Amino acid sequence: MTEVIFVRYSAVILSFILCISLLFLGFFNYRNFGVTTNELVILDDKDEVFKLIDKNTPISVQIEDERWGQAVLADPEVLFQIWRVIRESKSYPSKFVPNQDRINGYIFFRDGSKEYFSISDRFQLGEYFLESKEGEMEVGKLYRIFRHTLETKNNLLTMVEKAGAIYLFRAEDTFDPDSEKVLRITGEAKKELLSCLARSEKIEESKELNDLLLEKGIQPLFHLTLSLEDGREKDAPIVLSVLSPDYFTLMDMGFLNRNVVYFEGFLFDYCCRMIMPSFLE
Repeated sequence: MTEVIFVRYSAVILSFILCISLLFLGFFNYRNFGVTTNELVILDDKDEVFKLIDKNTPISVQIEDERWGQAVLADPEVLFQIWRVIRESKSYPSKFVPNQDRINGYIFFRDGSKEYFSISDRFQLGEYFLESKEGEMEVGKLYRIFRHTLETKNNLLTMVEKAGAIYLFRAEDTFDPDSEKVLRITGEAKKELLSCLARSEKIEESKELNDLLLEKGIQPLFHLTLSLEDGREKDAPIVLSVLSPDYFTLMDMGFLNRNVVYFEGFLFDYCCRMIMPSFLE
């Protein structure tokens, strides 16, 4: 009887030791039980890609353009609009984004990761190309948001500083760099132009501007053209057009799809000081 009890207790003890050993081995070899860390996982299923992206929240977008430089988009409401379009899109791995009007950049996520994007009339995120139910309309909406973010006063000032040539002329005159009626802006005149533009502000909504446009439309008084040394067409300047003593527009002729950006400032006074003494009647 004593031997039977001893055998039973021995079996229990051995079982307990075996369980402890297995737990001990499992603790130091958890990778063998399906838990992996710091591994690159390649997913062939595009739905899985979006599930992974869904786990992250975008916190900013860095936008880059050869001519306009860089800008950062961090407005939560705008980021939500961008992310909603991305989430509602379908992905296609075998398309391309045309070079015309293309804007590039990176989307940064809360977990510290980032994804490359490229957009013109199509939108690329990472290695995939996205299309939504509304197709080009939604891609166009994203594109306008990114363009609007790029076309800032600070980026305009940078382009004025690096411009190869700046010309000022009255709107009724034909642009001809060799004409006596076209003034080239250099030296102190360029510094004064930078100072004038630094005091201007990009505007979204203005009752006075709306009234002006309804009454007169876009009828410029002066034009300033900026010729830039970049990869785009040499005959594609950036044009500042003075509409009134208070407002002027910006248009980048290097884009096929051109935005009209409105500014409030004193460019009219600057143009009068620069050009009128030469043409006093």
